[in-house]
Amino acid sequence: MSDHNEPQPFSSEQSQIRDLRRQLSSLKLDLAREKQRRQAAEEHVREVRRESTLNQIRIEEEEEMISNKLMKRLSELKQEKEQIARASESDSEWVTNSLSQRLEELQRQKHRIIAAAEEENEYIVNRLNKELEALRHEKQELQRKVQRLSRSTTPGALTPTSSPALSLRSADGSLSRNGSYRLSSAAPFPSAPLHQPSSASQSQ
Repeated sequence: MSDHNEPQPFSSEQSQIRDLRRQLSSLKLDLAREKQRRQAAEEHVREVRRESTLNQIRIEEEEEMISNKLMKRLSELKQEKEQIARASESDSEWVTNSLSQRLEELQRQKHRIIAAAEEENEYIVNRLNKELEALRHEKQELQRKVQRLSRSTTPGALTPTSSPALSLRSADGSLSRNGSYRLSSAAPFPSAPLHQPSSASQSQ
């Protein structure tokens, strides 16, 4: 009767192993989801970069088109000025002032268009920088999770063996640390709780 009441270390260790495996499976699923989120974010950044490149090309084409229109308009104004000057030399001063004002207005329009294009390009660059910073933050958070998981699954009570493996893979899929481990009968496996991702990191 007393034999049934005695603790069974082997069963306790097996229970700890099962719990740890369940925790590892849960963390691996979390890691896979984080990797998917990171891949989606990286694809979004690539798409934004492509969009930025296309916008830059479109802006340059628009600037070239506007410049050509302005040059054509300036040429027309010069021709108009010459025709008016030939028609009436007495009105040459008035014509010159009028054309100068029109030329100045065209120059102001050109400057406004160029300034607007520069502001749009700066906005795109700032948005890309913010998204890249957010991606770097997510990557660092993921690396910290992997490091915490690695520390929690490599205590001194574990010894390398070819028995049932508790393998931990890093973000790129390679086997981490010393490969597989088994529990040593000399020391119980620690039951420290694994760190769960915070709500702030999950929302990213």
